Amino acid sequence: MAMDAIKKLCSRGADYFNCRMMPHGGPVLFPIVLTTLGLCASLAEDGCDYARLRGAAVEMLTGSAAVPFVDCGMSAYRTPGFYPAENSWRVVYSQECQPYQYMGLLADGSWVAAEWLRFLSVVMGGTTSM
Repeated sequence: MAMDAIKKLCSRGADYFNCRMMPHGGPVLFPIVLTTLGLCASLAEDGCDYARLRGAAVEMLTGSAAVPFVDCGMSAYRTPGFYPAENSWRVVYSQECQPYQYMGLLADGSWVAAEWLRFLSVVMGGTTSM
């Protein structure tokens, strides 16, 4: 197909759907797409996938010294499973998150501030994408 034929085909499609490029060009769409994707990511989060925790705190959460890490969030965590065929520990993200047992110990002033800042970031991201 020649280039002129492709241009005619695209032009007919744009005329049919009444689509026109903005006068200042396509780069304006880039921040709009990024903020919309950020909003979708914040709505799809499950709350226990913010950080990977290693060390003595893992044994306190899981009750086992064999587990090398947990994926933790603000109010819940997810433990990995051992797969002998691959000889590795992997997190299955389709599993449910486990809530922290001692939430009263964790909820200090910085924890509450982090919860509010996370909420405000979701609100600002959603407002920006609108």
